[in-house]
Amino acid sequence: MAEPMHLSIASEFSPFPAGRVESDGPFNGSKFRETLLLPMLKQALTNQTSVIVSLAGVMSFGSSFFEEAFGGAVRSLELPTHKARSLIKIDAGEAENERYQRLVEKHILKAAKKF
Repeated sequence: MAEPMHLSIASEFSPFPAGRVESDGPFNGSKFRETLLLPMLKQALTNQTSVIVSLAGVMSFGSSFFEEAFGGAVRSLELPTHKARSLIKIDAGEAENERYQRLVEKHILKAAKKF
């Protein structure tokens, strides 16, 4: 298995991600999913590795961003629970982000139950 890939929301996308779609703002979940997350996940699937997504440095979070980005990626790739868990890893980065880490993981697992 190859080394895990890393993706930092704050440094590679925005420290202020928010919203679900483009009309919600420039750093929305749909844009993150389509421009960064899905391409990395597809590459990780090809390389048989995982993607570690870091929440470190993000100054605000929204549930709609997380659901659209992560739940949407799981639905797009039709990942069952076991595959979603092994492919997508969330790193809180900071203790105060642990509740957001749990929220992202909840959205991932909820989306994965459909496959």
